[in-house]
Amino acid sequence: MNNIFKNMKVPKEILFCSKQKGFSSLLFIVLVGLSLTVLTVGYMSSMRNLQSSATTAHAQTQAQMQAMIGYQALSKFLKDQADTNFANIAKIETGTISGGTTSILRSQFVITEELESKSQTGSVFAGGLRVNKLEDLSASGVTLEVSGGIINKNNNQTYDASALSNAGITVVAYTPKSFIRPEDLRKDANYIFTLENGNAKCMKNNFFDATENKQITAETVITCPVAVTRQSDSWVVTANSEITGVLWFDGNVTVNLSKTTDFINTVISTQKIKTELLDESKDAVYNAFAPHHYYITATDEQKTTRAQKICPTNYPLQYCQAAGQLKSDTLMAQSPATISNILFLSQSLELAAGKEK
Repeated sequence: MNNIFKNMKVPKEILFCSKQKGFSSLLFIVLVGLSLTVLTVGYMSSMRNLQSSATTAHAQTQAQMQAMIGYQALSKFLKDQADTNFANIAKIETGTISGGTTSILRSQFVITEELESKSQTGSVFAGGLRVNKLEDLSASGVTLEVSGGIINKNNNQTYDASALSNAGITVVAYTPKSFIRPEDLRKDANYIFTLENGNAKCMKNNFFDATENKQITAETVITCPVAVTRQSDSWVVTANSEITGVLWFDGNVTVNLSKTTDFINTVISTQKIKTELLDESKDAVYNAFAPHHYYITATDEQKTTRAQKICPTNYPLQYCQAAGQLKSDTLMAQSPATISNILFLSQSLELAAGKEK
């Protein structure tokens, strides 16, 4: 029997397959092991990257939070500073940042001035006041706010407290204020006077046009009214005219006051306002009123007539509700109606001699 098996021949194909069976299994196991190793290494590397990213994000978030806290603190600091306190504001340019981490935070701070309406029971002379004779100054019952708290004489002397008291004048030192600029009020004017190529250009705005039955709320070019002329380097306004409302001028203005006609307007100039007296007389009275002041100083019998003069058929929109009717007291205390409390607003003012009425 043994001899039979010994003499039998095994085909080469069968012999080859028998020899390769173990090696194939081993190769498969090795490849699977390598794949698992690669996956494990990749997973570990991914975990490390995720941990690093999480740590970086956490640190960045903390830095940003600290930066936001600093931003809020800086905002509060700047808000508490006066507009003129630039010394303290300049201190933010220096300082030390601690904590070990930093974050870039871009922000913009805009310094703006807030305007508010206040009642002024007198006159303000921020640049000082010089009077030849105290009796020429009518200031009974009001307070004059003057630079240095003094009134000068023409001989460079000052009036003492006794002289001011005898004249019934109360003077206090001027407190620096930020007044609205003439340029800022052009948009709230009724008549705008400018030069274009050396020629006078006149426009109208903020009016109710009774003829067209509509409101004019944009600057519209008009024929210059006869009440306003251009002479030399100055605009000239005649007081006995029918022009009504807020007059805005780019340049110097001369206002001619008449003893027979009250001047009732608001005059705003980007440069200088000068008053001159027409038909000057020693005993004459020349009256100049801001529109609202003209109304509130009227007697009960005068109010209707004065309201019709301030708010004519083509009435200003800033402070008139309708023809012959001012806005409510609440609205009159708000902008733009408050412009009706201004008589003259300019960079400099030169008033003609005479008592203020």
